[in-house]
Amino acid sequence: SYLTPLSLAIWYMDDGSYSYNNRTIRISTMCFTKEENERIRSYFFENLKMPCTVEKVDCGTGWSISLPQNSAKKFLNLIRPYKCDCVNYKFPINPSETLKAANEAVSKGDDTNHLNNAEHPNVCTSEEICCV
Repeated sequence: SYLTPLSLAIWYMDDGSYSYNNRTIRISTMCFTKEENERIRSYFFENLKMPCTVEKVDCGTGWSISLPQNSAKKFLNLIRPYKCDCVNYKFPINPSETLKAANEAVSKGDDTNHLNNAEHPNVCTSEEICCV
């Protein structure tokens, strides 16, 4: 399989985001068809035991993979050994630290719900990218 923990880590570090509001992960898969996204969803469920959903992006065309809290936690634990320090903001250590980052973002006037934007305001969310 091409979807090894290392390849998943690279994919997440490039095209993934972590929502600190609901502790979920979204992987932008807008260049894939709905059928290809369904195959990815099936792989996550059958091979990794991580339920996830295929969701239509809010604007433009395309789809994304969304991992709920339990799957997101398991996913992050799987890929954490391959994490690069430059993307620490996509790897919350624990919920209290995630909440601290969220509170700091709000105090700075950042109203986004993605942890990557809280620490890196010039990074676009998947929704912003598809609308450009």
